[in-house]
Formats: sequence, structure tokens, C-alpha cells
Amino acid sequence: MNEGESVDIDQLPKVSVVFVTYDRLVTLRPTLNSFLANTDYPRQKLELIVTDDASPSKVQNEIKQMPFDVFCLSRKRTGLGANCNRGMEAATGEFILQLQDDWRCVGPASYLRNAVEALTRSPETGLVLLKPNPNNLPVCHLIQLTCGKLQVYQNRPDVTPASVSEHGYSDWPHLKRREFVLDIGPYREKCPMWEAELDYSRRVNAQNRWCVGDLRDVDAFEHIGEEYSYNWPWKKRLDFLFRRLPAGGRLLAFYRNRRHR
Repeated sequence: MNEGESVDIDQLPKVSVVFVTYDRLVTLRPTLNSFLANTDYPRQKLELIVTDDASPSKVQNEIKQMPFDVFCLSRKRTGLGANCNRGMEAATGEFILQLQDDWRCVGPASYLRNAVEALTRSPETGLVLLKPNPNNLPVCHLIQLTCGKLQVYQNRPDVTPASVSEHGYSDWPHLKRREFVLDIGPYREKCPMWEAELDYSRRVNAQNRWCVGDLRDVDAFEHIGEEYSYNWPWKKRLDFLFRRLPAGGRLLAFYRNRRHR
């Protein structure tokens, strides 16, 4: 869909936008404000949901003043998996845009309409990343859209990813179908963040119904959360960062196995 092209708003599907957050107003505000400023999808077709994992009451009171439509504010810490699941369960849209609280939207403004078109035009694609996938994954095919191309990755059910980076799924900003969410199932709960993400990635890779793709040459978000990362113990932080590297999870598993022996 081209910039400025007129559309029939009634024909556009409802999109639920789930903002996943915990005690980071300094990044949540620019994430929300930049999304509203740089997304031209009709506001009446958006459902803005915030799911917060028991931030201090002062922070939750600030969140209540923001222009969200649905507030999922937990009273006790439950972890990333449960926090994401609350947001997914509250969503009523045909499509769900999942956003961590530290991604500034930089456009182009039509990125969300283009992502909706991509999922509509490609019935086998369940999830579209809104940043180019950085890995050299096998490409199943390209689909020409009204504006740009959808790059669809090939699933490898015979391979178990050792890190999230080894498959098309990512916790980066992405748009997915409601049916995809229901088929893959909820995020794993009561475990570290990286375990929940890796488990989800493995389940996506292991099934044959849905593929993952990205909008080629569209880079709609930039990460702003590095300097505001949670104050993890250094071992946990190093473990998480190492797993983000290509084959990092496999190397960690090898090291721990050797150490155990």
C-alpha cells in the first residue's frame, strides 16, 4: 500500500498492540509516543494494550495516565512469559503487534498497513518481523506486495534451535495472526526471560503450519533499551547476552556439559 493512498477504513482489520513493560517509564513513554506519531494505521482500528509485571505503584499510576485502551497491571511479579501471556489473552484484534517497552518506532508510517497486507496475501505466514532478520536463514519464497516484498523463511522441524537467533522467530517487534498465537500456545512461565523466548522459538520452528517472514528493506523500529536494562546479576546478564549471539546457546550448552563432566 503506497504512502497517502486512500483506504476504506471499515475494510481494515482490528490490530491489538501489546506493550510489554516492567518499571521502565523512561523507555515506555518514547515507545508509545513514537508508535502513535509514526504509525498511520487508523486509531479507531487499533487496540492499545499495556501489560505490566508489577511495577511499583507509583509507576503503575503513571501508566494509568497514558492513552492505552486496556490495562493489564499485575500486582505481583510473574516473569516475562506470564506478562506476555496476559497481554495476548486481553487482545481482541484479528492481528496482534507485540512490542517490548524499549523499541522506538521510526516508520515509515505505512509499515503496519504493509504488514497487515503481507499476512493477508500470504496465508501460510503467521508472523511478520518489523525489522529485517539479521541471520542467513533459508528463504522459502518472496511475495511481491503493493509496496515492497515479503521474505518468508523456511521452517526446519528437523533442527532444534540452540538460540533464538537460529530461527526466524524473534522477540523483536512483530505482527502475528490470532490463529498463530493460539496454535503455538502461550509463552513458558516461571522461567528466565531467555528460556521463555528460546522455548517459544523452538515450538515455532517445530511445526509445519506457519512460516515466519519479514518485510524486506523495512526497518520500522530501533532499540533504545540497552542502557536501561534491568540490574541483573552479572552472570545472568552475560548468559542472556551470550545467547543472543549466533550459536551462543549451543556453545553455552557445550561448556556447561564439559564443566559438569
